[in-house]
Amino acid sequence: MSLQVKFFADCCCARLGKHLRMMGFDTFWLGNCSDRDVVLQAKAENRILLTVDKALPIQQAKHMEGLTFMVLTGANPPVQLNEVVSRFGLQPELKRLFSLCTSCNVRIQQMPKESVYGKVPPTIYESRKSFFSCPCCSKIFWYGEHWRKSFEYIKNKALLDIKPYIVPVETPEEPLPFEIYVRNGYC
Repeated sequence: MSLQVKFFADCCCARLGKHLRMMGFDTFWLGNCSDRDVVLQAKAENRILLTVDKALPIQQAKHMEGLTFMVLTGANPPVQLNEVVSRFGLQPELKRLFSLCTSCNVRIQQMPKESVYGKVPPTIYESRKSFFSCPCCSKIFWYGEHWRKSFEYIKNKALLDIKPYIVPVETPEEPLPFEIYVRNGYC
């Protein structure tokens, strides 16, 4: 399936949505809203609707025409992620992993190191060369242990066959993988 696929996760699938964003897939979700609103928005934006609510397709049948959807059977995000990956044949490119802000669903952008001075801990500023930021929420990202753990989680839970299996080698100049820093504290 193309990387252009877009998802709409209902409120019960928000954690799944975050994992799909980590994989680089455009995934939207809303908090408390009606099933009708979820279906209509997913349809209007041509998104695949992901839900655990078995009754939703029945109750919203008159609005479901032309909408691709999946009722997930798994009770937790890792199982659900595997279901979605398997059903839609998702195989993201390595370069797309962690390219979206998991909070905003906006593509993060590389930023000059000088622009984060005073916004990240001094030890991080001194030990990293590359920084990224979400233009929407202003979260600052860098390579650190969180990135490596998240990569392993996505690879293992989604049963991704990422070839070649590449996690960049740590060097004193650029320890990997991603850490997240928010202006007023850590995530």
